Amino acid sequence: MKMIKKYNWKYIITFKKGSIPTVYQEFEALLHLEPKNRLTYWKKDIRQDYQWIKDIEHEGHLVNVLSCYETKRNKAPKKFVWITNLNITEKNCFIIGNEGDRNRWKMED
Repeated sequence: MKMIKKYNWKYIITFKKGSIPTVYQEFEALLHLEPKNRLTYWKKDIRQDYQWIKDIEHEGHLVNVLSCYETKRNKAPKKFVWITNLNITEKNCFIIGNEGDRNRWKMED
């Protein structure tokens, strides 16, 4: 985190529940307090429900957390969560969730 801040880099990292437990717990606890930080996005037969919390403190750094519940027709929903230093808004949450981290997957295949 110090190096990222030093060089003013931006990041989007897949965030697993056990990786930074205190941040994940705070994210889940604050979700109901920020009802405006939600967006439902449709693309064809896929529904994506986004929620985010900004400015969670972790070891002297502020991080933002974005989650997406993705539901495809006739399939069980999937949950994706990311931690980022990008400013998450209603206008860019689906871009961060769909284009940011997932494009990396395409490059690594």
